Amino acid sequence: MLPVLVHGDGGEFQKRDSLNVISFKSMLSSISVAYSQMMLAAVPKKSTVTDNTNSKNDTMMCIWEVLVWSFTALFQGVHPATDHLNRPWPKGSTREKNANKPIHKNLRACVFAISGDLEYFQNQFGLTAHSSHNLCWRCPANRSDVPFEDFKPHALWRKRVYTAEYSRAHPATEHPVMRIPGVVSESFCFDILHINELGVLFHYIGNVFFNCVYNKWLPGNTVAHRCQELWKQILHWYGELKISSDNRIGKFSLESFVSDRKTPRKHYPKLKGIKARESRYLLPVAVQLCRLTHEKKPGDAQIKNILEAGRCLEKMYAVMEAADMHPTLLEQIEFREAVESFLMRYGSLHQEFQRQGIQQWNIVPKFHYASHSPDLFEALNIRYVSTYSGETMVGLICALGHSCLDGTAAHKISKKLCWKYRLGQFLRQRHLVM
Repeated sequence: MLPVLVHGDGGEFQKRDSLNVISFKSMLSSISVAYSQMMLAAVPKKSTVTDNTNSKNDTMMCIWEVLVWSFTALFQGVHPATDHLNRPWPKGSTREKNANKPIHKNLRACVFAISGDLEYFQNQFGLTAHSSHNLCWRCPANRSDVPFEDFKPHALWRKRVYTAEYSRAHPATEHPVMRIPGVVSESFCFDILHINELGVLFHYIGNVFFNCVYNKWLPGNTVAHRCQELWKQILHWYGELKISSDNRIGKFSLESFVSDRKTPRKHYPKLKGIKARESRYLLPVAVQLCRLTHEKKPGDAQIKNILEAGRCLEKMYAVMEAADMHPTLLEQIEFREAVESFLMRYGSLHQEFQRQGIQQWNIVPKFHYASHSPDLFEALNIRYVSTYSGETMVGLICALGHSCLDGTAAHKISKKLCWKYRLGQFLRQRHLVM
């Protein structure tokens, strides 16, 4: 039984339109995205009809009905006897001849995980996510009586995390995807790209950089001078830490972590305009800046707390990247300690600055989702269900979609795109065989 990862997301392929791309891959594959990931659908937003009252008139619901039928056949391991509308195949057709025969003599496939960003989960699958009052599909955490920003060991939401029995009786969504054999509420994954790299790290590093410039961790008479010094330090530590040029940011300014340079303290600092992988490799740089500041002010408990929080994140990544698909017991313990220690330290910084009325160390729902990751890590290394490969696939398909624009109406783009994709796959497979 092959474990399959399904990914969905939207991507811009022309100025005023985007493609809704759905693809899948085997979680056991380690080859490049172009060879391992298969496109299932690519539909322009302009030609998509949304109908919440009748799913038969909803474009994506109709597509998912076909995908449910197809993934069910993969799970069962036999060619289906009828089409997705339960109609018999035409007499004498290849479909009729293959009906009820094994798809493969040894293998079947199961949708083990569904990945995507939180907005996609919310808009396409109807999950309660970041913009909802009840913002988690794994527990009853919310914005009022079960506070999502509480990371203490006795936090109320921790005592009420949904059990498997509860989740089966109360599925996270009524979307057709839940009819695929093996798909349950837990199949929807918390993704490290959007939750860690584009979430937790964005806030942590943004605050460190804000301290360097506005709270004068670095030398300089003006904000501009300190920002220039920060950029020099970033380049210096890139070299010292031997970080590949592919993982470095190419440009840097105050706008990289401040919303408005005229009123920088009116908004919470956060990284902006930086890619997920770049933020991952900015983390050790930020930790080094904290270390140098702590050495200058060894008695400052706040700076020490910020430094230790960053070291916890480094430890989390070290464990995650060293572990195999199924982490050992020691790796599970180390990962949990790193995540929970970081959240406690960050939470204490949040509370301290809130009491002082200072807009720093903001907590957003992504921190809550990160707090669930140690439980997930016990069953599976969460890097195996990240959206990195899926996002790459979306980029490839959007580039292919852009090549189909030549005077093609929006509702005809999908057909033209699929023809090109199938031709490309045929030529690729032909090349492999030859």
